[in-house]
Amino acid sequence: MEKLKQFDKIFGISYEQDELEKMFVNKIHSFIYEPIESGEHGMSYDTLIWKLCLTWGLNDKAYITPFTSDYRELHYFTGGNFIKTLKLIVTLYEIYKPQSNHGSLQNSIDIMVPNFINQSPAPLGIQWHSGMFYKDEIPEISGKLIQENFDWLGQYPLAKSDMQIALRNYSAGGKDGILDNMYKAVECVVQKVTGMNVAIHRSDVKAKLFQELNVTESWKGIFEQFIIYTNDISRHGKNADRHNVSNEEIESCFFLSLTILRLISKKIK
Repeated sequence: MEKLKQFDKIFGISYEQDELEKMFVNKIHSFIYEPIESGEHGMSYDTLIWKLCLTWGLNDKAYITPFTSDYRELHYFTGGNFIKTLKLIVTLYEIYKPQSNHGSLQNSIDIMVPNFINQSPAPLGIQWHSGMFYKDEIPEISGKLIQENFDWLGQYPLAKSDMQIALRNYSAGGKDGILDNMYKAVECVVQKVTGMNVAIHRSDVKAKLFQELNVTESWKGIFEQFIIYTNDISRHGKNADRHNVSNEEIESCFFLSLTILRLISKKIK
């Protein structure tokens, strides 16, 4: 696909956002919906539609094709709408739990959806991680801070889970459940790296971490302030202004925590 992107650049071909979204939706229809509708992933189509309607609060009888008594195709639930398609993919991922051969759909989605996003001739503005779509307004940055961190945290499942929860809360636009989960993710990683299963604000833990990372005094100061700040404004923090912290301030510390994880991942071989 890089050749096609190069071709578009040479000949000055550009795309509107709705064109990019339609390309993505078409690929989802051909390579994800159709195999599901044919029963390729082990769940009967009737069972799937019943579960989908139950999840979305729909009357399943309204999605029966006249005269045949068959359920309508999956694209009927989205009407080709981009956001509804994203929602349906997340729902299907959740319905097809990794049990028996039903989990094969999750594997397919985890492989194909990132490929479809990367194949887009211009940025779609989304990313896919572990069963959820996230906004991706700066692909070059989020690719390193989110995707690469996610991949690296595969060896630390608890930390990866905490980061996933923080990402979902961040994408939802709220304040809660972001920094406290990122703090837990950082703490989990630091404990594994240092071999010390204790709170990371302790001086001996920080000393061991800094020794392992071989970082400057300035970076040590940044890490110290990260610990102080996230504890100070947490749900159980003592800062009286913790409920008035802006979304922008939360966001900046959220990305700082991602940067800390990235540095640790690059320093620890």
